[in-house]
Amino acid sequence: MSRLTAAYGVAMGTILATATYREGSSPWPRQHSLAADTCSVETLGRAAAVDTAQLRRVKRESAPGKSAEGGETMIYYQGDRPRVIVIVYYGETGRTVVHYYLAAPDQFVAEQEVIDYAEPISMRARPAIASRRPSTLYVCGETLKDPVSAEELRQIRSDLRAALSPPVRSR
Repeated sequence: MSRLTAAYGVAMGTILATATYREGSSPWPRQHSLAADTCSVETLGRAAAVDTAQLRRVKRESAPGKSAEGGETMIYYQGDRPRVIVIVYYGETGRTVVHYYLAAPDQFVAEQEVIDYAEPISMRARPAIASRRPSTLYVCGETLKDPVSAEELRQIRSDLRAALSPPVRSR
């Protein structure tokens, strides 16, 4: 499974879990899924153009899913509605940054950038970047503008639910 798929899964599952977490108190407008009818490139573009400087920010010192060197999650809210999620996965030989721009729980843009270092990180120097691989996924309900497999979509939704679930407090 690619890092892209794992990261998409984390964020997607979290968004959907948060939207349905409390029965009757979802921050999303109550409608049956009309994603195929109402979702468009314009709708997704407006979601991706949100100014995060105007939104409430919640930072988590971890990232959902697996990462050798850890990660972090930043969720930007407009009222009680999550609008942007940024997940960073760290590794010794690179990092992956995934941005989720949410129009609705089943309508979002996921932008990922995989950054590979020229050599493993060290304590003495900033890592030199060898390559950057960006990718974008547009999701309108069950319709993907950039198709992935059904298993990858399940993983995306699961990971997204995990990212938005309440953090576990250590004692």
